[in-house]
Amino acid sequence: MKTYAAKLAQKYAEEKEGFFPIYFNLRNFKQYLNTDHLGVINDYLLTEYGININSDKFRNKKYVFLIDSLDESGELNQASIQAVISSVKQIQNLNRELYRTNRLIITSRPFSDGLKEVIHIHKPYCLKEEEREIPHYISLYGFKKDQFNNWLYDTLKKKAPHEKSKLVDFVDQIYKDIQSQKKTDIYQQLLENGTLQVSELRRPIFAYMIYQLILNNIDFLSVGKIGIYLSFLNLLTKEAKHINDPHYKISLQEEFEFRNLLHATAALWMYERHNGNQGSLKKADLCRLLDGESKYDKNKSDKEILQDYANKGATDIQFLSHSYFGENNNTLHFQHQSFAEILLAEYYLKIFIKFALDENPDVDEARARLSLGKPTEQTIMFLKSLLQLLRETAIPDPTPEVIEKRKLLFPFLSSIAISKNNFLFSPAMHYDWYRNCHFAPSSTEYPRETLENWYMDQEKINKILDLSKKIIESPNFFLTGQTTPKSSLYKKEVNLLYNISVNQMADYTDKWIALLTGNELYNHIETPNEPHLYNRDFNINVNSLLFLLETSNYIQDPSLWKGSLFKGLDMRNENYSRIIEFHKQNIDFSYSYLKNIYFSKVSFYNCNFFHCTFDNIHFYTCNFSQTKFNNIISIKNNIYFAHTLIDGVFISHSSYLMFDKVGYSSPILISNLLPERIQSFISFMIPFILYKQETKQMLSTIHIINEELSITEEIIDILDEYSMQYNIDLKKIFILHTIDLGESKNDTQTL
Repeated sequence: MKTYAAKLAQKYAEEKEGFFPIYFNLRNFKQYLNTDHLGVINDYLLTEYGININSDKFRNKKYVFLIDSLDESGELNQASIQAVISSVKQIQNLNRELYRTNRLIITSRPFSDGLKEVIHIHKPYCLKEEEREIPHYISLYGFKKDQFNNWLYDTLKKKAPHEKSKLVDFVDQIYKDIQSQKKTDIYQQLLENGTLQVSELRRPIFAYMIYQLILNNIDFLSVGKIGIYLSFLNLLTKEAKHINDPHYKISLQEEFEFRNLLHATAALWMYERHNGNQGSLKKADLCRLLDGESKYDKNKSDKEILQDYANKGATDIQFLSHSYFGENNNTLHFQHQSFAEILLAEYYLKIFIKFALDENPDVDEARARLSLGKPTEQTIMFLKSLLQLLRETAIPDPTPEVIEKRKLLFPFLSSIAISKNNFLFSPAMHYDWYRNCHFAPSSTEYPRETLENWYMDQEKINKILDLSKKIIESPNFFLTGQTTPKSSLYKKEVNLLYNISVNQMADYTDKWIALLTGNELYNHIETPNEPHLYNRDFNINVNSLLFLLETSNYIQDPSLWKGSLFKGLDMRNENYSRIIEFHKQNIDFSYSYLKNIYFSKVSFYNCNFFHCTFDNIHFYTCNFSQTKFNNIISIKNNIYFAHTLIDGVFISHSSYLMFDKVGYSSPILISNLLPERIQSFISFMIPFILYKQETKQMLSTIHIINEELSITEEIIDILDEYSMQYNIDLKKIFILHTIDLGESKNDTQTL
């Protein structure tokens, strides 16, 4: 958008006519008034440039209003987004009689809550397809495969690698192909190797990052997306230019100190985002964060805070690469939200490492540090990758591949062991590890000895797992937001919440991130018969886990990543019954022992109950659409389905199931027994009650499928005869009981 604005501006300056561009970034929306009849754009022009767009000089121009970053304008819900767009649209009141051709373009990254609804409100152009109106709006695709490869080829051809000797294989091959004028299909390599997905290869930012990493001879190919981001972040900090001295070269020590500054900035970004202040970070607030609570003075102005830092000779905040930030009037913003998200993921992991290694960890302080608001899905994806990387590098005998992965984590781990700019300093890491690192003067290489004698091992991973358990099981809760104590009697019995609901404040982020950390650092299910499960093996309190499930339902949390964190619930020692009522999708209860539960009016859409044990379980008026019950381990004291819809359910090894008034809108009962289990269980029983369907119509839609068994019309005929012989009304009840396969696949003589 800025580039387009610059082209239009240059054209207007040369020709003195045509469209006059005005660029406005909505991350600054809250800095300007929007009560004027011409809205926020008018106040922006008056405040920043002294331009009265309604004056005779400006009113009659032809304008293109380029409005950027709707997704950074504040709270991302339909009401807030509608208010922003309404204010922006008010500029259309400018000379509505004569100039109705002014153009208004608004851009946004996709977000889930409210964007499509707002687009529909503003009546997008619609095409009719099969008598349905399909709204159309511009969605930028990004790079196609040929564009990605051509851009990389053309840019790399113009510039040689920074280190021409000892190129890594991947980079060496690319430059050999360039010399022979052969175009390498880098796009396909990244895709086939699992480094990036198609949706990521579309984004020009990834093409630029890969260009820089190739240019700097960095091997990132085998580590995936997290490898690209970490390599690029490490490179950016290393290559950062001081605003007043572009030739200044930073040392490794300074590189790690600046990483701490970036973590602090990402934490502040998350908090401001939670409060609806998308993207804008005041330098003064960053200074306050680095000073900490003990030095906080609410009476000091932003100007005084910045002056204090200038008087101390502190230039760290000025020493920020503009590849990270843009700056306007002592306000910073991340150039790309993805940088903020991966730095925030590092910040979360930093909290777990610091407090897990403390001699007497303050669990409540760790939880408070985590409670900044609800992170984005992308932040969680980065955190999962970081946890996996940490786990893969914490082994005793590293391979060359593991050494390369340790190089990616080295700047991050070193930042924890340095006190400067760091309110999460770890004395244990500093004295036990970092102070023994020997850096050669002016070297940019990490010490080989330190990479081989790695600090993070399984013992320290276990400490993180223990800390996660304490956070999950803590009986106390944090609210994220500003409050003021008030007296309803005489001793400050209540708290006033500012501009935020309780549901927004109580998102339990600390507990969710702790549960994610435990699962990612411990779970191992490659061997189904002997899985390692954090919830079960660390005896995580079931009430704490079910609480998170239930509360996420009440606050209407759509996050998909949370559903995978409930494997291995262990209720075998639960002796009292409980009633559970909630609606959840995509929850994985695999390898769980469920006992004494009465599920009432629960919607289990697309949930998994693989390898579960059921002990006295009742499902009453539930919906199991697309839910899977494969490889049930055991059923004790029955499992009971009543007044329940089972649509597309997959059930295997289903002995002792009891059904009462069960509805099948499109029943498919699939016995997915493994061959070895078929040998052990050559007979099984699936009893159920038919609901509003004729026998043969019902039977024709029921398939019992595996390599050994299939239902045929012959079986249906035999069942009809069996029905007449024993006077059983198959319009209501059908029991398939103990089919003995014998020697022949189609032997149906034994019933």
